[in-house]
Amino acid sequence: MSDPITAHHKSRISALIEATNTYGWEDDAIANLKARKPAFWSMCGNSNQFDGLLFSAANRHGAIEAAQDEYEGIFSRRNMDVRGEKHLDKLLPLNHAAVMDLMRAYQAVGTFRTPEELYARTERFERSEAMEAAE
Repeated sequence: MSDPITAHHKSRISALIEATNTYGWEDDAIANLKARKPAFWSMCGNSNQFDGLLFSAANRHGAIEAAQDEYEGIFSRRNMDVRGEKHLDKLLPLNHAAVMDLMRAYQAVGTFRTPEELYARTERFERSEAMEAAE
């Protein structure tokens, strides 16, 4: 018998994959959802290499700060700030742990987002035309 929670997560991630054309990164997100660790998706998919690296690493490490630490050198060599809002703004938190992690990442750069704002970001994206087109 399949796990209904896992089936729900896979269905949700599958819709995000179709909407963003982001393939091959779902395993860490699903594992994090099951373990109640921060799980993210990116609204820009594979269209932005740097944002894709950040979201993939955030899922792999289970934390944005660890992902930022991993890629700080690569971003800085291209005169980009891995900790900047620009990259955080592309992350879609998929659970409460991710909302809290993302909120802390914003606070670390001196800005503030409420949990409600961050939940709403993902909800808006999941109701967007991109998601409807993927269904």
